[in-house]
Amino acid sequence: MTSESKALESKALVKIERPSRYGKQLASHLSHKSELAEILGGWQLTMPLGIATITADDDLLIMTAKAENTADLERIQFVLDKHLKQFTTKLPEFEILWLKA
Repeated sequence: MTSESKALESKALVKIERPSRYGKQLASHLSHKSELAEILGGWQLTMPLGIATITADDDLLIMTAKAENTADLERIQFVLDKHLKQFTTKLPEFEILWLKA
């Protein structure tokens, strides 16, 4: 993604137990295929398809996806969703709803 390009962006607010724990686990897991950087309150992953940020507050995990096209944006969302769900199988079911940012 270039700084001059118009990126598409979406955000998901996920109400989940221990959001910081799961955010850190998700970021760490995805870092083997992405460049990971700690940011204020969370992590930023620079992926081949775009950029994902994962932050948390007391009861929300906030995931943001940025990409240059819809297909790449949807793929980043899918990757974040899939891996978060893998780590949280013992938690009560929760919803991940992506909204345009």
